[in-house]
Amino acid sequence: MRANDVEIDINKIKLELYYEESSGKLFRKPREGTTLKDRQFNGRFGDKEAGTLRKDGYVRVKVCGRYLLAHRVIWAIMYDRWPTEIIDHKDRDRSNNRLSNLREATKSENCTNSLRKDGKHKGIRFDKRRGTFQVRLTKDGKTKYLGQAQTLEMAIDIYRKFSYSVHGEFTLESEVSNGYL
Repeated sequence: MRANDVEIDINKIKLELYYEESSGKLFRKPREGTTLKDRQFNGRFGDKEAGTLRKDGYVRVKVCGRYLLAHRVIWAIMYDRWPTEIIDHKDRDRSNNRLSNLREATKSENCTNSLRKDGKHKGIRFDKRRGTFQVRLTKDGKTKYLGQAQTLEMAIDIYRKFSYSVHGEFTLESEVSNGYL
């Protein structure tokens, strides 16, 4: 649980926002008052999408005077509690905040469901001295050596087969959908 989450009462958030499951988006609730200020608010914000897309791909929303990540707010609204772990986006699309795409995860599990930034395959490195591909799998900071392969394709196959047995549902979706399990 993050420090800035705890201080905000979920019921106060529910007074300001509502969640549309089909789109995965948060919307501002219109105000019920009839004052000029309420009518102006409703015209500008009422029933309109809340939140902005950050440069890193996450949606943030201002609620109760604080900026929070939308996926954490959605989790709190839907489960009536703040998440105790990291919220992982199953499809790795940080702006896809449909509840079916969100799950609590440890830091290790969240890292498992991520791609390398350099575009190379996770757990595989080329050994120049031997001319083979080394295959390793890491979980909870512990690395297990899985073997060597003559080709990159063979190394990928070894990694994917072992990945599902170790990481389960947090194995990358592409590894599951490509029939490697």
